[in-house]
Amino acid sequence: MKPRILIFTDSLGLPREMPEVVNHNETWVALLEEKFQVVSLSFGGATIKQLYSQIAYLKLCNPDFIIVQSGIVDCVPRALGLLELEIVKKSKILTRLLKRKNVVKFLREKRKISYTSAEEFRQIVKGFKKNFDDKLYWVGIIPANQSYEQQLL
Repeated sequence: MKPRILIFTDSLGLPREMPEVVNHNETWVALLEEKFQVVSLSFGGATIKQLYSQIAYLKLCNPDFIIVQSGIVDCVPRALGLLELEIVKKSKILTRLLKRKNVVKFLREKRKISYTSAEEFRQIVKGFKKNFDDKLYWVGIIPANQSYEQQLL
C-alpha cells in the first residue's frame, strides 16, 4: 500500500493559466500521486488560517506525511485589507484608480498591510506542529515577483 500524504496548499498546488500554464498532471500534487496516496486541500488565494480551519476533518485521514505550502497569500504586501478590497471591488472608479501602479505601490509602502500578521502565522504553524508533530513538512515561500505583486491590491 502506498504511503498517504496530506497536503495543504494554495493555488501553487493547482493547475493554472497564469503566470504560466500548468496542467493538472504537471502540478507537484499530481506528480506525488505516482508514488503516494494523496489527500489534498488546495484552493486559490488561501491563507494559512483558511487551510488550518479544515485540520479537524483532514487529520482523520491518518496521513503518514503532511506537507503545507502556504504563506505567499498571507505575507505579500497589500494596499488594502480584505474588507476594504471587497468595498473597492464594487466601484469601477475606485478599482481603476487603484490599478495604477504608483497608487498601489504608495499604499503598500505606507500602510504595510498583509492578510496575516507574523505572530498569527507563527501561532498557526504551532497548531500544525501540535497536530502532526514529526510527520510535518513545509514548502517555503519565495519572494513574490513583480507580475504577482502587480495583480494584487
